[in-house]
Amino acid sequence: MIKRRDFLSGIVATGFVFAGGYPAANVFDTLSERNSSRSINRYPVYVNGKGGYIDETGKIVIKPQFDKAYKFSESLAAIRMKNKYGYIDHTGKIIILPQFSYATEFSEGLANVFIKATPCFIDKNGDVVFENPRQISKFSEGLARINVDCSVGFIDKTGRIAITPSFEKASDFKEGLAAIKFMDDWGYIDKRGMSVISSKFDWVSSFSEGLAVFYEIDKHTGVGQSGYIDRYGRVVIEPKFRFALDFSEGLAAVSGGYIDWNGKLVINRDFESYGSFSNGLAVMEIGGKHGYINRAGDIVIAPMFDEADKFYGNLAQVVVGDKIGYINKIGKFVWEPRN
Repeated sequence: MIKRRDFLSGIVATGFVFAGGYPAANVFDTLSERNSSRSINRYPVYVNGKGGYIDETGKIVIKPQFDKAYKFSESLAAIRMKNKYGYIDHTGKIIILPQFSYATEFSEGLANVFIKATPCFIDKNGDVVFENPRQISKFSEGLARINVDCSVGFIDKTGRIAITPSFEKASDFKEGLAAIKFMDDWGYIDKRGMSVISSKFDWVSSFSEGLAVFYEIDKHTGVGQSGYIDRYGRVVIEPKFRFALDFSEGLAAVSGGYIDWNGKLVINRDFESYGSFSNGLAVMEIGGKHGYINRAGDIVIAPMFDEADKFYGNLAQVVVGDKIGYINKIGKFVWEPRN
């Protein structure tokens, strides 16, 4: 379980929450190295311990041959062979030879890799753009977070410090702003590092579709409630929810269902847990099993899975017992669950 105030992007990152008020620890976060899939037409699978890829019909299009097969991002996927990481394209051709001790997905043309114990950013040719021994996130809107002596700042794509490390915590930039924690409170900065929404909240999320979740705790009762602010820091939806997710496809999951941008409860259904909408469907949980609803709140895929991820393209990854498979939008398996 991830407590909303302990992990800045917990609500946003998981996209899934328990009705009890905290984001759920999505099984796909822990299995992402093996199983997550965000490519539109290539999804990693494992056969006899080797990783390959299927298309949206469930047909194997890249032969299982890798020790690890990661998700595609920006047309390339990281793979591991003989304890070295490299990258392939959508045909399975090795584009960057396995040579790194670790590798991450590409974001905005760059990927964070380790050459022995040294973290570096490489381009899609496999060339080192710059080395940086500090903790670094992937790039988002041209900037990446760094951690220097327990203070967070940002670098640009040349590795130069763009925003001096001076914050306790920070999110990636989204919609031109980054959430930052300063002197125990949360606010927002722009890409110049200037404060644009003062630090006055107990917790905030990144912006999504023009709004961001904020969380405030009553100092007398200790009870927290979530609401939404706009890009000017104005409260546009009052804090009255035990939990709240970011807006996605015009709707946001809150305690009791889903609201629209006006704060109107448009799906009034009480599930055990809720997910954000993706490609018109959202994960929900009833009786310990996960299924999917549409934007009208109708259950379109019955709850039958032990865990379920959001849809990427036309497939979603699900778990039945300890086995992992893929379903399409009518709930039919295109890849039967297997270890």
